[in-house]
Amino acid sequence: MRNALASVLTTFCTMFIFSQANAAMILDQFNTIKFDGSLASATVGTYPFGPTIIDIAQTFTVGESGTLHKIGFYAQPTGILGGGNFIFDIRPTMKGVPVEDDNLALVKIIIPVSEFTPDENGYVLFDISSSHLNVSEGAILAAVLQSDTSYANINGNIYDPYSAGRAYSRYSNAQDTTWLGGFGAQADWDFGFKTYVNTPVPEPSTILLLGAGLVGLAAYGRKRIQK
Repeated sequence: MRNALASVLTTFCTMFIFSQANAAMILDQFNTIKFDGSLASATVGTYPFGPTIIDIAQTFTVGESGTLHKIGFYAQPTGILGGGNFIFDIRPTMKGVPVEDDNLALVKIIIPVSEFTPDENGYVLFDISSSHLNVSEGAILAAVLQSDTSYANINGNIYDPYSAGRAYSRYSNAQDTTWLGGFGAQADWDFGFKTYVNTPVPEPSTILLLGAGLVGLAAYGRKRIQK
């Protein structure tokens, strides 16, 4: 009897752990834009007034383990010129700084300029759910945005930085694309951004089965004590 109950409980626990077909998307990390006179902006892409290409990055610390679903940057659409594409990626960091090598990106997507449009709250959202990128609580990652032939303004606030990451930018020469410097931290502000994570949610039937198993085990233990 004891072995049978142990087997049943083991089965229930296994089902509870591995039967997590449902997932809840949560807002994990964010830096909210404030319109209080502290608004600042940085240019990403081919700057129209000089021979410079600018990439921007925002590092963040994962709060909930799961799969990274989407990330949004608060962007100013009036800064977009011409055609071309924006390139968005998620990459590791080294000592909190985005790694320089673009080939080390964990996820990369290309967004045509025509689709670089903010939602009703002003955020351009990059959906990376199809990549099924697993992230762990406490991991420090970087969201990097580049452009090949166009540019846009990404906004943030000064004097109220996001405490679990930093904003970065790097510059290259437009003629030969040689880097003029690596990722350098912004002094006192961060970009407006949001990260969304899918966290696993146990199926209701699995919870009920586990509960039934625990009740049965408790009843068996009570009978043993009475004897």
